[in-house]
Amino acid sequence: MNELRDALNELVGRVRAMDERHQAWIRAQEIDRAKIAGIKPMRLNKIIGTGSATLVMGGDKDPKHSPPEGFVWAVRELVVEGMTGGGTPDIINIWRQGVAAQTGNGFWQLNGNVFFQTWGYGEKLLFPGEALLYTAGATFNSTAQIIAHGIAESVPGEMIGKLFD
Repeated sequence: MNELRDALNELVGRVRAMDERHQAWIRAQEIDRAKIAGIKPMRLNKIIGTGSATLVMGGDKDPKHSPPEGFVWAVRELVVEGMTGGGTPDIINIWRQGVAAQTGNGFWQLNGNVFFQTWGYGEKLLFPGEALLYTAGATFNSTAQIIAHGIAESVPGEMIGKLFD
């Protein structure tokens, strides 16, 4: 009888240990879900223009690359296709707030040889009212279709800290 009771106690102990491990696993899963809750990865809509020395795309007039009110975007990737590469590549200046050449509004610069860029968490943020504007740089020879697109992560403004993990 003692052997049966000892075996039963051992079995109950193992079941409890398994349950504790299972509960710890569930808590870890809930922590991971809470970390990413609210983060929505998304593809940025294409902005299309025709190459010229006076190229202007996006910005306040066509705010496709702008977070809606109450949200913040972490821009993770930008691509501008259609530029001429080579020894004197086309240059695209990218501005925030949809207004070019204002101090502090520069976002990035791409060219025909390096026409895409990626960033890590929290490196390039866009706030409500900021729309990416693409303008031709000092050198621009392409007359082809110029297409700007990319990837961003969107969070509600009060969850901005999640963009830095």
